[in-house]
Amino acid sequence: MNDESHSLAVASLADSLLECTGQLAAILDHMAVFAASGQSTTDESPESVLSRLLEDTLSPRLAVHPEGVQAAADLVSQAVDIIGHELFLVPVDPSDGSCNGNRRQRRSRNRMH
Repeated sequence: MNDESHSLAVASLADSLLECTGQLAAILDHMAVFAASGQSTTDESPESVLSRLLEDTLSPRLAVHPEGVQAAADLVSQAVDIIGHELFLVPVDPSDGSCNGNRRQRRSRNRMH
C-alpha cells in the first residue's frame, strides 16, 4: 500500500469512527434519558443494553465475514487506544473568552479604534 492509499484508508476509518460515534452517542443519550425517566423495564445499564442490541443486529449480517469482523474489531480497538493516548481534552477557561468567538470580535473592535 502506497502513502496515498494509506492516507485514504486512514481518512475513511476516521470518517467511519466519527459517523458511528455520533450515532451511538445519540442512541446512548436517548437510552440514558429513558432509564432516568423510570420507564425502563430493566436494571441493565444503557451501555449493556446497547452492546447486546448491536451484537444481535450485526451478527446475522456479518456472519459471512468472521475473519473480517475480528480484523475490524482489532483495528477499531487499536484506533481507540491510539486516540486515548494521543488526543487530549484541553480545559476551557471561561474567563478567557477565546473559545466562544469573542476573540475575533475583540480583534475587530481593536482595529477600529
